[in-house]
Amino acid sequence: MDDLLLRQQVALSLIPGLGPKRTRELISLFQDPMEVFRAPIQDFQSLSFFNKSIYQALHGAEIMAQADKVIQDCQRLHIEITFIQDAQYPHRLRNCEDAPIVLYTQGKPLQFSPFVFSIVGSRFTTPYGVQFVKDFLQAIQSHPVTIVSGLAYGIDETAHQTCNELGINNVACLAHGLHTIYPALHRGMANDIKKNGGLISEYCPGIFADKERFPMRNRLIAGLADATLVIESMRNGGSMITAQFAQAYNRDIFALPGKISDSKSEGCNYLIQQNIAALISDIPDLLKELGIKQQLEIEFEPPQLSENGDNIVRTLRQYRELHVDELQILCGLSSSHFAAALFELEISGIIQKLPGNRVSCTH
Repeated sequence: MDDLLLRQQVALSLIPGLGPKRTRELISLFQDPMEVFRAPIQDFQSLSFFNKSIYQALHGAEIMAQADKVIQDCQRLHIEITFIQDAQYPHRLRNCEDAPIVLYTQGKPLQFSPFVFSIVGSRFTTPYGVQFVKDFLQAIQSHPVTIVSGLAYGIDETAHQTCNELGINNVACLAHGLHTIYPALHRGMANDIKKNGGLISEYCPGIFADKERFPMRNRLIAGLADATLVIESMRNGGSMITAQFAQAYNRDIFALPGKISDSKSEGCNYLIQQNIAALISDIPDLLKELGIKQQLEIEFEPPQLSENGDNIVRTLRQYRELHVDELQILCGLSSSHFAAALFELEISGIIQKLPGNRVSCTH
């Protein structure tokens, strides 16, 4: 990647007073991050939030010096930087309006499987919740699934540890820079996660965890996944925040019911009562609801495809569904070759068009 472009991408994420939503408006207005830094101040007038201090920050030496330090720290710590316009940026998260402009990662957390599920729950577990997580993960062990959680004590810890033992791809979303691990006792677990997935944060190295960053971290847990499973939660637990984000992102939510006298299940029971989450009755039904067994049990022999058509199908099966622009970039095809192959697949019934100019495989 061009060094100047990377500096500007990181700098955009560091501008005071912007944040993800406003920065995305900037990018949408100018298309290219470089143009944001080149444009005269009058070109920003259509943005309701824009002011002179933001323009001065964009053109000041300080923000570029900060970006340079972040990049140097990332190189030293073997941290990858992914910008929201990059092809490898997780498409599920990109569809969330408050998605981070930049992701910092270690390991291979962006190589998601066709099915991505978040598992969250209380730090104070019971054998009931712990056993369910283990049973569920054993049931999906042979399927192409990625599990997302938050590396916290309790249910998160059980999910990550079991995934590591079973070799299941799993991703930990952190509320701090990747120069450290919180809680410190989970450093060994974090290293093991990088063997079967990786670590993700929106915070650059040097940023430490504080209570205000954990709710922001929870939106990543919800936004990266197709569905969120809440396994034991108090009524005011952090998992309830993750469920709120999942609901706002129009993602599926499932909750494990518990005794009405058990405070650790109060949040789950509330989600079910309010029709926010579907009740988890047993694992076979949950797998059916998640679409795992149905899709994987169908044997499908596609007709003979062109090389470009085969390229598109293989890519779609990896990501489940994609915007056509993302699909073309990932396939590396010219516009004419891509359009011809896409038409071939559509009339063959192998792919289907979805709202929002997105496509998916029918099988």
